[in-house]
Amino acid sequence: MKRIPWSLEEAIILHDAYLRIATKQTSKVNAIAEVSQRLRKIAEKSGIDIDEKFRNINGITMQLSIMEYVMTDGQRGLGHPPKVFKEAAELYESDFQRYTVILLRGYNVNNDNKGNGNIEHLIKSFIGWMIDNGHAEATVRGYISAIVGAERYASEHSLEYDCIITDNLNVCTCSVEGLLHDSEFMKYNDDQHRRFSAAMKKYLLFLQQTEGHYETENDHIVVSTDSKTSSSRSKTNPEEEQLSIPENVKARYGAVLEEYFSDDGYQLGRAIVRARFKRYYFDTYGENLPEPDEMIDKIISAVGDVRDGRAFPKQSEDQYDIIKQIISEMTELFKSGVTAIYAEAIYDKYRQKLADDLHLYNSEALSELLLSKTVGQFQRHRKSYFSPIGVAGDAEADLQKIVSEFHVPTSREEIHKEAWFIPYDKMKYMLSLYKACINMNEGRYLYAPNLPISADELKELIQLISAELEYRTYITDVELQALIEKNLPGFVINTEGLYEKGVRDCLGYLLRDYFSFNGPIITKAGTELRMADVFKEFAKFHEELTLSELESFASEMNIPIYWDDVLSEMIRVSEDRMIRNDFISFDVEAIDALLESRCPGDYIPLQEIQLFLSFPNIGYMWNSYLLESYLYQVSKKFRLLHVSFSKKGAYGAMVKNTAPYQGYRELAIEVLSESNAVNSKEAALQYLVNHGYQARRRLDDIDGILKAAKLLKEQKEKQ
Repeated sequence: MKRIPWSLEEAIILHDAYLRIATKQTSKVNAIAEVSQRLRKIAEKSGIDIDEKFRNINGITMQLSIMEYVMTDGQRGLGHPPKVFKEAAELYESDFQRYTVILLRGYNVNNDNKGNGNIEHLIKSFIGWMIDNGHAEATVRGYISAIVGAERYASEHSLEYDCIITDNLNVCTCSVEGLLHDSEFMKYNDDQHRRFSAAMKKYLLFLQQTEGHYETENDHIVVSTDSKTSSSRSKTNPEEEQLSIPENVKARYGAVLEEYFSDDGYQLGRAIVRARFKRYYFDTYGENLPEPDEMIDKIISAVGDVRDGRAFPKQSEDQYDIIKQIISEMTELFKSGVTAIYAEAIYDKYRQKLADDLHLYNSEALSELLLSKTVGQFQRHRKSYFSPIGVAGDAEADLQKIVSEFHVPTSREEIHKEAWFIPYDKMKYMLSLYKACINMNEGRYLYAPNLPISADELKELIQLISAELEYRTYITDVELQALIEKNLPGFVINTEGLYEKGVRDCLGYLLRDYFSFNGPIITKAGTELRMADVFKEFAKFHEELTLSELESFASEMNIPIYWDDVLSEMIRVSEDRMIRNDFISFDVEAIDALLESRCPGDYIPLQEIQLFLSFPNIGYMWNSYLLESYLYQVSKKFRLLHVSFSKKGAYGAMVKNTAPYQGYRELAIEVLSESNAVNSKEAALQYLVNHGYQARRRLDDIDGILKAAKLLKEQKEKQ
């Protein structure tokens, strides 16, 4: 099937899934399955002919990793993201309104009677209403994301009403009530700290107040990272002005504040917010507020808790016990030498308690509360982590100190128990960058200087390796292990049970000033090493090699097999076995004469030479692999022309030395000129594969080769 590029709609659905995984709204497994199913349905609805591989689970898993690369600025995930993935991420930041419209359309949760223009108007109006009513940027995004999530749930579970973003109050109300009476959804809602129900009620309130016709001052509302959402006005201290507020007035104001301003608080000093408070007061008590405007904010400040220009419902001292506990724990950590504590990590640790006691649903809200309660004690850096006043904070150094205190290989989970104040994913990334922290095996780490080797043993090991490298370019880790077993028995005993590769990597760190450890290859520090030479020398030092041994060697260095260099020293006698070339004797004249009888023209594909019973005895059974090696190394009358050696199968052609072809490109031109496969790249490549000239339907400069083959074919036909 022809590859179908990703559309912006598909990229936004994938981006949304990444965000939901990152914020723990869904599991990675569920999100991948959901995205795969959704994208396949979109393609089918669009009339695209798809197969079982189109946007399947494996493909979406890989694409999600590529999206992770975009979202982490290349720190994690797979590289080379398509342009449309970056566009989706940028659109989320620069034009959240349009992003949401495309997302809704992609999830197919919009009823047919809602045209895209009306959806866009509704979203624009809702965003404008939220901003004008004093909601912060994070809250706006969170509410819209939650509403989209609720519609997604309703649609995917085939509920009777699945339309919340509509200007029809009755339809919206039925959809919301249907979800609120769905037991599975309410469990999901509770798991997400009731974020869905809060967002839906907010949208219902928007419709009730505006009847779906709210207009904004701007033609285009954009939620941007520069939005100024907090106010420092009206930081009045009522006690200083000695306000005398009757208890019944306090109770009424407090009740309205609790009912309608728990999530985002009452923004002091804003007339539009004050008007909302008056309206809620009237709806609750059936009468207008008797106090004049200039007193309302003062009374609200007195009955609530003021933080950063906003009044929140006053919490009891018992409810604030959790904050006291957090501050106490942070203080003790700082006293112990920790310099950076992440707000996200604190929030993750106390998530449920913060939601239940203080109605705090994100780390940003927690950060603002902590700052208000610790004035002069803590400071926050880049809206990310806290440190004591006057301390810059260095999370990497904090983690390194913790890791250095473990003297046995320790799992990431165990390390995080001590480093809980750093988010787990961030800690994993730091560990991967910390060169002294060695991954011993299966995610268990050891601080290299804690390897049980004495200074005298290290000194002796340096001398042993140096002596070996006096006359050689490198030694392997197998040879290193042999040196250690022979000369350092105490070290062998002390490291018994430790993963050999991990021990080698620890030694690589400890001896980095003297030697370079490149996977299983050890050289003098600063020595430039060509991998081709490594494979050549590796082959030279083996009388016999198996394919699995060669693959293991390449895997250790995280590079592909350099077949040309291996087979310049070895004769491949089967798919899995190679023998050093000085261990096989060929009767070259007899073999070449036999091959000449099989090749009437200038060349013949290897796969056409099948009968090997008449070949001279060399101690091994002749086959295509052995013939391939013979042509590559030994023959005097023939040579091997091919794209490359292959792990499985021998491909290419046996070509006479007198033939005019300089390389495989010229041979391919000749072969195609004799065929009827010059009308398309696909046909040409398939012809070369079918006749055994190459293993895959890929060839550099196939356009140029095909053009030359057509021209040569025309010239032959004219002759």
